[in-house]
Amino acid sequence: MTTQLGINAFAVAKRPEGDALQLHLERIALYDQYGGLMPSGWFRWLLEQFEFPSTVVYPQTLDVGDLKKKYDDILFSDGAITAQGRDSLAGSSLASRQPKPETIPAESLPWLGAITTEKTIPQLQKFVEEGGTLLAIGSSTSIYESFHLPLVNAVTEIVKGKTVNVSPEKFYIPGSLMRTRVNTESPVRMACQQRWTYSSIEVQRSGPIPMRRFTECRRELGTPAETFWIADGHGDSNI
Repeated sequence: MTTQLGINAFAVAKRPEGDALQLHLERIALYDQYGGLMPSGWFRWLLEQFEFPSTVVYPQTLDVGDLKKKYDDILFSDGAITAQGRDSLAGSSLASRQPKPETIPAESLPWLGAITTEKTIPQLQKFVEEGGTLLAIGSSTSIYESFHLPLVNAVTEIVKGKTVNVSPEKFYIPGSLMRTRVNTESPVRMACQQRWTYSSIEVQRSGPIPMRRFTECRRELGTPAETFWIADGHGDSNI
């Protein structure tokens, strides 16, 4: 089992002394939508490979609320949430691309719907305020706009008075591994042995968010942005 799951196990003669963390099994919810999100499918595959129990949830489930009573963590893959200014945060055309309820089997009806600012976002914000963890990747990180957090996308520019993403000619990372140094004293990285260690993160047209004002987050998770570099792939920037 240790080899299969990549876990180091050691036998000890007595119970370890000193500070300890009480662990519990996380109640993980993974967002998906009717028709399926390919990145969400990869999330699900990873969770299954490392035997993390999870529940797939859809917009209707999120809209009901009381999320903290059922889940500790909610995961949103790339493509699940998009920037504001659209009819639906899951894409303005999502509702029009979904079938009519009367044309699909009854067991598929709970999968219909889309993330909206009116119903879904208030429930997600309440979930976070009550202590829940929301993990967003790629385009889904734009949820900070709906939460009115003091964050900005570093690769945007003002065009005719509107904030838009910069063109690929100015900033382009199609899919590369970026290497960064992380703090292993944080419980998030406690399995690593060194005080500071290097990890690879996959970047695929993701918008970087400056963290200069968030020293607590930098101390917990890693060093400033100047320690990032490309480990595999390429990137071009003219900004």
